[in-house]
Amino acid sequence: MVPNGVTLSDIPKEINLDKKEILIKERIINIEYHGYLAESKGIQNVILALEKLNKDNFTLSIIGYGPFEVNLKDLVKKSKYNDKIHFLGKKTNKDILSTLASYDLCINLINLKEDYLRYCDPMKIKEALACKVPVLISNVPEIAERIKKDNWGLVIEDSENIDEISIALGKILNKPALLKTFKNNLNKVKEELDWNFIYDNALKN
Repeated sequence: MVPNGVTLSDIPKEINLDKKEILIKERIINIEYHGYLAESKGIQNVILALEKLNKDNFTLSIIGYGPFEVNLKDLVKKSKYNDKIHFLGKKTNKDILSTLASYDLCINLINLKEDYLRYCDPMKIKEALACKVPVLISNVPEIAERIKKDNWGLVIEDSENIDEISIALGKILNKPALLKTFKNNLNKVKEELDWNFIYDNALKN
């Protein structure tokens, strides 16, 4: 099976780090999710975990649309973080890639009890990694093992366990320098996620 890849030409070569330096200095961590808004994607569990953590040095941007959007917006309205969690609506993939590198953390906590998700090869995670954005993901086979092995982010064993998600987010919000470690480890990963590299490697094998 040929794994998913990223079209590197769609990712801006130059990234303006001025904003990021300011955010790191102020210890504000910008968290991002992009994709379909369904219950199985676990965004609601991230929101509940942030509530439990009771920290305020973050923002959460949710990009996309789907059947669970109204539920998520209702959950946010009832939370104390209504001013920190933003719904940015539907965007093209090109628009997402043009801003993805400005975020500090990308999340993808899909419910692995859904068989069709358990063995997926999540494109959004590879896009984030190619943009040198650390990730917080479910224990999706293969890509999760690579993330743990090469220290590109954190992996959640049970994406429905609010306590586990809260602890993982706490590690990042309490110690933002951890993100710098993850980012440094991502410096050489970009090329191996490129479609051209993947095709060439597949042909050799």
